[in-house]
Amino acid sequence: MHRRNRLSVELAGLLCVSAAVSLFLFAFLRLTSLSLAENYLYYRGIQLTEEKRYLLNMWIQNICFLGSAIFFIWLFLFLFAQKVTYIVTIMRGIEQLRLNRMDFVIPLEGNDELTELADQINYLAHSQRELLAKEEKLKEDRENFIRSLSHDIRNPLTAICSYSEYMRGKKDRTEAETSGYIEMVCSRSQQIRGLMELLLAGDARKTEWIEDGRLLMEQMALEWEAGVEERFSCSISLEKCRNFRGNMDIREIQRIFDNLYTNVERYADPGGPVYMEVKTDNGGVWIIQKNTALSGRNTEETGRGIGLQNIRQIAGHYHGSVETESGSDTFLIRICLGEMEVEQEA
Repeated sequence: MHRRNRLSVELAGLLCVSAAVSLFLFAFLRLTSLSLAENYLYYRGIQLTEEKRYLLNMWIQNICFLGSAIFFIWLFLFLFAQKVTYIVTIMRGIEQLRLNRMDFVIPLEGNDELTELADQINYLAHSQRELLAKEEKLKEDRENFIRSLSHDIRNPLTAICSYSEYMRGKKDRTEAETSGYIEMVCSRSQQIRGLMELLLAGDARKTEWIEDGRLLMEQMALEWEAGVEERFSCSISLEKCRNFRGNMDIREIQRIFDNLYTNVERYADPGGPVYMEVKTDNGGVWIIQKNTALSGRNTEETGRGIGLQNIRQIAGHYHGSVETESGSDTFLIRICLGEMEVEQEA
């Protein structure tokens, strides 16, 4: 750490400089005045007694001393005024700090306690700016997290409402159909419960080791197909999906497929096919969905934007990626989940 000069030493130095200059001025004025007085008396032919000459010398000395004292005070105040001005600048910075206006920087002048004080105030203001920026970022992340989960909670809730309306309207349903729909309602209710727990606990992931990843993807794809096939001609393919293992949060995988289902429900053309493929390679697991886009709908609308943002965020947890291709009449999304141990072909 650089050693600071003491302010008291600097003030003593100002006093010494002012005193030295004033003494030099006193000696210069005294000698010059005496010389001028002697010359004046000589050319005038005036002879002074010893008593009068002593009085003249005393008057000259006192006047020179008074002038030097006035000059000493003026010079010291002039030099000290720079410190006073710097103190006023520091006080203005403290006032800005008190008013929570952190967009200021006190210039560092000199190398004493005042300089150190200004440096500490600048550091405090900088730290406060960083703290406010972090708080704003946390607030924004929290709002995005709540918006994301609210969007994903709506998906299973919509499914429950649809199943309930269908069961209420269909009077001649079989016991097997009733049992199947009740099972789906229970499954979606559990999903909502998990999302609500995630919402209350914050962004807390609950990963677990999955030994049969292919089975998990098959179950998710079949659930996706069950919801999509009611309105769309859809097909799924897992032929290129080998078994894989890894740490996964099942709720996150469910959210990916729910968002894919919602995007199809809102933006796909019912007259066109919907295709999904799950495959594996050395880089991880790929989920690919392609559908015909509904004409007249903007693929960058808020609903799809939130859904794609959620998918990208989840894929980022697995060091994966999301790629989208939007044509005039088609939409394609490729989701990669990395960090998986994919079994090699025999």
